[in-house]
Amino acid sequence: MKFNTTGTAGLFLMLGVILFASGAVNTSVADSSSDNDNCEALAQNGDDLYEAGDFAGAREMYLRCIDTYDLNEEGSPAHAARSAFMIGEIIRLDYDTLAVSAETVQQKAHLKNDVEEWYAKSITYNVDVWFIASSVRAGELYENFGNAVYSMEIPESIDEEAIDEFYAQLNEQFYEPEIQKAINIYATAIKKAVSADISNEWVDTAVENLRRLAPGEGEATSILLPGDYAMPYVP
Repeated sequence: MKFNTTGTAGLFLMLGVILFASGAVNTSVADSSSDNDNCEALAQNGDDLYEAGDFAGAREMYLRCIDTYDLNEEGSPAHAARSAFMIGEIIRLDYDTLAVSAETVQQKAHLKNDVEEWYAKSITYNVDVWFIASSVRAGELYENFGNAVYSMEIPESIDEEAIDEFYAQLNEQFYEPEIQKAINIYATAIKKAVSADISNEWVDTAVENLRRLAPGEGEATSILLPGDYAMPYVP
């Protein structure tokens, strides 16, 4: 299996193509085929192994599901989309347990990119619920990375008089860009939810996170989401 993304740029390129290209196809409705049934079985095996704590085995089953769908591209891509999302979640377990320091920040960034690429892979299938879920989790990933890097301990090599500049650079180069990416992708998830008429916990989380990060943005424009509540929205 091969897919080509380049970190955040790749993810947002996919989001732009999927959301705004003319003639995009909504693949929410499942089709039946033997290959699709096989993909579903592999994904279910992955779920069972994941629940049992066998993350390596689960990842293998999810990969096989994705490969099966990508080889034939028949039926609904829903199981492949979910499998890609779940691989991102599995890699994220390692990401979450790695504390950030001057010695580990590159490793943390590498794991972040790995997780991000699997969310991006899930997004490419354009299955509404997993598009939204992957967007929300990517936004939370950006937030976490920005906060983790900005709050890491000062390296011993930094002189006391350079501490303020050190944190100013972290803010400019890591924190602010990551938070802005999170804001953008939460807004994208909400736009997808509105276009697909979807209301679920992922949409609720996108709304809550966008309000928390950018409470003043989009107040002049309100949209009605499924569930009979309105929110400020960034087009």
